[in-house]
Amino acid sequence: MSKLVMTESILKEIYDDDSFKAVTVELLNSLIDAELQKEEPDFDFIDECADVLIEIQSGNV
Repeated sequence: MSKLVMTESILKEIYDDDSFKAVTVELLNSLIDAELQKEEPDFDFIDECADVLIEIQSGNV
């Protein structure tokens, strides 16, 4: 599986904080949904996405 690397600083160059968070949450949810549709989902990947979602919701990002 290929890796997608996003850093906060890269995305903040493109989006303001509210847009950054909304777009990132939407992307992460889409990635989780797509992974769950696979015959053999990568649950470590899903956990990593979920961890980032928790960080965003807690205001740490």
